[in-house]
Amino acid sequence: MDKEQEIYEAIARDLSGESTEEDTITISDWLDSDPQHPLIYSAIKNYWQTDINDSPADRILSKLKTRIRAGKSGTKRIRPFYSGIWFKAAATVIIIVGISFFIRNLPVEEAVPIPEVVKIEKTNPRGQKSTIFLDDGSRVKLNSASRISYIKGFSSEERKVKLEGEAFFEVQHDAARPFIVVAENLEITAIGTSFNVNAYPDREQVSVSLAQGKVVVNLPEGDESLPAGQYLEPGQQAIYNLKLNKLVVGDFEREEILAWKEGIIYFKNAGLPEILEKLEYWYGVSFNVSGSVNKAWSITAQYDNKTLEAVLTSLSYIKDFTFKINNDEVRIEL
Repeated sequence: MDKEQEIYEAIARDLSGESTEEDTITISDWLDSDPQHPLIYSAIKNYWQTDINDSPADRILSKLKTRIRAGKSGTKRIRPFYSGIWFKAAATVIIIVGISFFIRNLPVEEAVPIPEVVKIEKTNPRGQKSTIFLDDGSRVKLNSASRISYIKGFSSEERKVKLEGEAFFEVQHDAARPFIVVAENLEITAIGTSFNVNAYPDREQVSVSLAQGKVVVNLPEGDESLPAGQYLEPGQQAIYNLKLNKLVVGDFEREEILAWKEGIIYFKNAGLPEILEKLEYWYGVSFNVSGSVNKAWSITAQYDNKTLEAVLTSLSYIKDFTFKINNDEVRIEL
């Protein structure tokens, strides 16, 4: 006999009250062999015990149940349920119920599609700047040697961006989803505003400069020595020293901090190391300096979308040095 048919015949005898010890063992083993089998058995049993509809299988099952009840009440002597055409019909109904009814009527857990999380990362090498338009309508001006990363479309609760380097953010207003910039250990939260964040990984401090609107600077979790959140007003700057674990808030000069996003190199009382570092990031070059490198410099100047050669020529008039540009290598003789 086919194994599946044997199982359903054992179930038929069980539901009609005619099961044997062997049937009980067979059903028990079958129930344990697959997590779906108890569900199938439950559906068959429920269907057997419920009201009858008008399908051919239902009409057969109705007659079977009537015949079984009559046999149990003693009103009529019948052959054992598992013999003859009635048992075959019962087994047929059980098979029909066990397969077709289970498929048609059991609640099926629909697979909930998991939205694909797409991480977007934008990186600028030294000497390159870019403007990035985010999905929410916000705009990011990304400085050279900088990187931002974020989840495409953001989440339904917040808009979070991770920054390494420097960027100017113009945030689209969305009261339901605050805009959060993660830079080193700080989180800068805004709803609709524009601000600059400088967080290059090789530096000891992170600065947040607010152009308009309002932001709150959140410090590392567990740090009770500093306020839980520092609010900034337009024109204010928060500088967090990573080594000293110290936050200082004060005013800033817009031109000095924000000129870069307009293509302007701005120096204020800048020494030689600061000038060379800024030019390396701006133009993507490296400097080899010889001569009187310890001589003090204090340069205040600005260069609006100038070439490296034009900037160095101007500086050479001020500090009297010679230079030679060879691709991305620059030699300076002081």
